[in-house]
Amino acid sequence: MSNSRASSNAGPPGRPLEPPPDCYAAHLDEFPKPGSRILGPRDALAAALLYNAMDPDVGKELENLRNDKRRKFCSSTHIVSRQIHARQRVSELTKQVFTAERRTEPQSHGRPATDPPSNEAPSAERTAGQRAVADVRRDMGASEAALANHAAMAVELQDMIGALDKALNERTVYKAQLKKSEQSVNALSAECQTVKGSLARVRDDLTTLESERSADKAKIGDLKTELQKALAANQASHSYASQCNELKSQNDLLSNELRNQGRLINIEISGLTRDRDALQRRLDEQSVRMAALKTGRALLCQEIRGLMADQEHLRNELGVVSKERDSLEAEREIQADAQVQAEERDRQLREITDERDRLYCYLVAAHELEQLANEMVKTDNLKESVRAANEERDRLRHSQQSLDESILNGGQ
Repeated sequence: MSNSRASSNAGPPGRPLEPPPDCYAAHLDEFPKPGSRILGPRDALAAALLYNAMDPDVGKELENLRNDKRRKFCSSTHIVSRQIHARQRVSELTKQVFTAERRTEPQSHGRPATDPPSNEAPSAERTAGQRAVADVRRDMGASEAALANHAAMAVELQDMIGALDKALNERTVYKAQLKKSEQSVNALSAECQTVKGSLARVRDDLTTLESERSADKAKIGDLKTELQKALAANQASHSYASQCNELKSQNDLLSNELRNQGRLINIEISGLTRDRDALQRRLDEQSVRMAALKTGRALLCQEIRGLMADQEHLRNELGVVSKERDSLEAEREIQADAQVQAEERDRQLREITDERDRLYCYLVAAHELEQLANEMVKTDNLKESVRAANEERDRLRHSQQSLDESILNGGQ
């Protein structure tokens, strides 16, 4: 700060001095008048502190520090909210997987097992069949048509067996993706093997039916019933395959969503790293600036102490001048010398006023140095915030690694 601000209140020679600004008057009981005592160091420092608080540069710097603190707080809040959202999404995905497992378990365990058909008919039925040979020959055409239908059904059963094999392959892939549903899938595989055995037994029954056309219609009806059961089991297998495909598509969608969230978290981590680097550069600049200001403050304090000593010396000289003025008034015969001494006294008073204004400037500079010391404290707070941001970034990186591991486990 230049001396023009402090010396702007000094009037021309021979006129009384103008009072300091109003901000000084708010903390002082009385303005210094020409010839009155000089302010003490504590009162002058209080007036300088109040005057320097109105400096726009200091207010702008404080506002910048508040804005930096607000932006850092918003960024930390956003990161925490994103982490909470990711954890909630992972929990929802886990619940969906458990729901899919519970939905597949009743289908794998609730299907009734088909009893193997009996290849041996009771003796009473065989006797009744021999008695009904004539009736069976009359219905030979219908029996051949039924046999043709059974052959067509056998072909369809072959296709169904191929579809069941395909469903088993898809089930194996789904088993690799969802390890937690391994027991239910194994139970379903056993049931599919049971269905295959029942279908093989149906084919044996058809061969027996072709070799023994004299079987009665009741046995053919039983065979149709068994075929219907096999068809129902096959349809259930098809429905389970469709459900497996649906769960697989849902798992793919959830895996993609987890990967997208991982990319977003990586982007946020890179942004935090850039912010941390910018804050570190700013802290380095402020450290250099504070070192220079500390050196200047030491020099200013030394000069202020010298000026205060000069001020005390001038006070003593002012008392001497006052005594000389009284003696000169008593001695009217030496008016010419008294006039010279009066002019010298006025000159000394002006010098004292100039020295007082300079002291105000130095006190204002001392207040600025004190505010810079407060900024150093705020800089330490910024360092703590940077350390907290680093810890938050490490924690997010750890959560990202956990998400990547979960994605890899889900892909396996």
